[in-house]
Amino acid sequence: WFYTACILVASQSNEIHRKAHQSDAENGPLIAFLQKLGLMQSRRHHGWHHAAPYDCHFCIITNYLNPVLERLRFFPALEWILAQVFRISPLRASEQRGGK
Repeated sequence: WFYTACILVASQSNEIHRKAHQSDAENGPLIAFLQKLGLMQSRRHHGWHHAAPYDCHFCIITNYLNPVLERLRFFPALEWILAQVFRISPLRASEQRGGK
C-alpha cells in the first residue's frame, strides 16, 4: 500500500504543481480547501520557489515537506550529487532561466 500511495501521489505531481499556479476560484472548493490545509501546495507557498534566488521550496506536492527537506539540506545535496556525477548544474540565475 505504501509504494502504491507514493506512486499515486508522485504521478499527480504535475497536476498538483499546476493547481499551485491557479486561483481558488479556478481550482474549486475541494482543491482550495486542501491547499488551505497545506495537504496540497498553496499558491503562496509555491510562490517562494519562483522568487529569486530560486533556491527553496522545490517540493511541489505539499507545504509540509519543504521545511523538513530544507532543514536536511536535501536539495543542495541532490544538486551536488548531480553536479559531481552527471556534470549537471542548476540554471537558477543563468541566461537560460532569464537571470543576469
